[in-house]
Amino acid sequence: MAQTIRYTDITSLVAPSLQRVEQRLERLCGRGAPRLCEAARAALLSGGKRLRPTLVLLSARTTGTPSPATEDLAVAVEILHVASLLHDDVMDEAVLRRGQPAVRQRWGNRMAVLVGDYLAAAAYYELAGLEQPQRYVQVLAQVALSMCGSEATFAMGGSEITPEACLDVARGKTAALIAACCELGGRSANAPEASLQALREYGENLGLVFQITDDLLDLYGRAEVTGKSPGRDALTGQITYPIAVALRSPGGDAVRQALTRVATDPDGLAALAAAVEAAGGRAAAESLGRSLADTALAALERITPADARALQALADLVKFTLQRDH
Repeated sequence: MAQTIRYTDITSLVAPSLQRVEQRLERLCGRGAPRLCEAARAALLSGGKRLRPTLVLLSARTTGTPSPATEDLAVAVEILHVASLLHDDVMDEAVLRRGQPAVRQRWGNRMAVLVGDYLAAAAYYELAGLEQPQRYVQVLAQVALSMCGSEATFAMGGSEITPEACLDVARGKTAALIAACCELGGRSANAPEASLQALREYGENLGLVFQITDDLLDLYGRAEVTGKSPGRDALTGQITYPIAVALRSPGGDAVRQALTRVATDPDGLAALAAAVEAAGGRAAAESLGRSLADTALAALERITPADARALQALADLVKFTLQRDH
């Protein structure tokens, strides 16, 4: 039986820094108009594992000595991440986020968009005060451009999404931001270019594993565990990797029929999950996740660590992402 990895063990090495990041996020919620601050607080402080700040902090320790910029970057990436979630929830008509009513559900879509814009601006404000900010701003700005472009693939609709297109979207959104977190952490510690390249490859593959796991949880997870409404992607017409694979299998017709039931039949999601599994979509996604995890771990092997414990924590994050149920 595979050893269960606890997230708290992974983050223990950078726990003091994470606590300071949390305090800074809380202070940020006190700036601005009262309603804006209230909604921002709900978005920023509603929980979450702070994976992206953790990656910044661990990557810095793995490849060198963290600098004053390291925690600033950890704050900035979390703010930008939450901003993107707010906009995603509007587009997906989400009801739940992290087990709580989504901001759009409590304050409406207009406020959710405004808070997302406010937080995105706040992220770049955090970066503006850094020494040589261009070292970091270009990385994060490129990620924001990539995320918008990838989201447009689904927003524009059109022909049926292929498995390859699903991976391209994940690479441009989830994987791009996670890879940037790793790179920014390394840059803040003045890591050599070879280590930065390894961190980027690690982060991209970890991000793809994370997204594929999310895709599976959307079909097979439980709301009380994941903190999200089940079947949200399917209900909003998004074709995820396991569904895309299943649609191109001999059982694809059954999957298409199940997709048409989801919006109107209370049992439609269960039928879709069963059809995707029968058509091989679940097994294919799980297999790809394991392969991408191996690639992420191989990238870490190219790094001569400044702190072996931090490198091990990055490796454990890959294993944790594969086994996570929320």
